[in-house]
Amino acid sequence: MNLARASWILLLCCGSAAAHHGNSEFDLTVTVRYEGTILETQWINPHTVTTLETRTATGEPITLEIEGSSPAILRTGGFSAASLPKGEHVTAVVSPSRRFPKESAYGYEIIKGDGTVIPLVSARMRKATITPDWLGAQRTVYTDGRAHPSAQERFPQGHSTGRFEGEVLVVDTTNFTDQEAQGVPSGAGKHLVERFTLAADGKSLSYEFVWSDPQYLAAELKGTAELGYRPDLAPEGIACNRESAERFFREFQ
Repeated sequence: MNLARASWILLLCCGSAAAHHGNSEFDLTVTVRYEGTILETQWINPHTVTTLETRTATGEPITLEIEGSSPAILRTGGFSAASLPKGEHVTAVVSPSRRFPKESAYGYEIIKGDGTVIPLVSARMRKATITPDWLGAQRTVYTDGRAHPSAQERFPQGHSTGRFEGEVLVVDTTNFTDQEAQGVPSGAGKHLVERFTLAADGKSLSYEFVWSDPQYLAAELKGTAELGYRPDLAPEGIACNRESAERFFREFQ
């Protein structure tokens, strides 16, 4: 499996967010839901801040500053400052400040009127997306603890779930459609386990995979690769050319 030629955008939900300060300021044993109107969203480092005009449980009007993760982390979930516009009516899920519970809070997520959930910390992000610049394929990795669907539901990219083992993202994929990959056919029992480990310098990922398929493989197929950080490259989005793809079979049958 040659991954060295693929240009990858890997958007991964981290297990925990690095912060300029710890969370001791907030009482994380208490979770409160506030309904109100957004006054401002500050898209700043090291923490985003969403200001909410709301009321306490007793009806007292307050202005609450809700701290979120950094823009870099929230962007991995596909969100931006424009996701929380001024004047929008929302519900915020937070933990209050120990010293200033009516003024400041640690944000988990904001729920918009149409039901859209904007996670404010990486732990509340539901999925990661892996987009290789090859055939327009895109994989969704669900990190919310869900199980794989029934065996009757099958997908070209399979169904992927992710979990963290320490600092390693482990992705488990099943439910593939019958297909051929790298010249090897696969069936309903195909199972792929991948491990992504971030290097200490944050500029590369160590990648390992174990591929099993009782129908077509006599033993597990294993491999490794290094995925480099290349901000100078971006997927070109060139669509698959059917004529080119079929030429081999026409000319060399």
